Amino acid sequence: MRIFDFGSGTSTNMYITPKNGANGKIRFSIKNNGSSEQIIDGTSALATGGWHHIAVTLNGATGTLYVDGVNVGSNSAMTLKPSNMGSTTQNWIDPSQ
Repeated sequence: MRIFDFGSGTSTNMYITPKNGANGKIRFSIKNNGSSEQIIDGTSALATGGWHHIAVTLNGATGTLYVDGVNVGSNSAMTLKPSNMGSTTQNWIDPSQ
């Protein structure tokens, strides 16, 4: 499941999932042209049963994931940004590509 999934297939995409398959936590991920996936994992899965505000910021090489205004995860080795993906053709709210 995805909150959003933007990209042009499996080699170029950016998404947030409320509960990833690797460790069960909320995750932001970005990759471009088959690069390695750059991820930010939160501290737990996104709680169900209510509305949440989710944001991802990039300051230099540090990406930070926020849930309801609280920093829940970061990655200080982010080299990709959404603009690196260029024009995308598969952009979805809720389903994945």
